[in-house]
Amino acid sequence: MLRFMPCYRFSIRNADGSDREYVGRIALRDGKEARAFGVAMIWDMRDAAALFEGCTMHVADGKRAGFDILFGGPGTFPPPGPSVAMAE
Repeated sequence: MLRFMPCYRFSIRNADGSDREYVGRIALRDGKEARAFGVAMIWDMRDAAALFEGCTMHVADGKRAGFDILFGGPGTFPPPGPSVAMAE
C-alpha cells in the first residue's frame, strides 16, 4: 500500500524577521524527520555561522503552521534532540 508523504518547505528568516530566503522542499515521513533534516542543513552551514547568528530555519508542510529551529551563534548549533511537534 502506498502512503502519502507530506512535502516540507524550508526557509531561513533573519533574526529581526525582516527577510526570508527559501531554501527548498522535500517529501519526508513526518515532523521528526523534517526537524532532523533542518538541523542537518544548519550543521552543513556552520562555516558561515556568524552570518546566520540569531536567524531561524522555518519548517512547514502544506497544511500546518510549522516550527522554527534557532541557528544560535558561532560554536552553538541546535542539537539533534527530540522532535518538535507541528502546530495543528
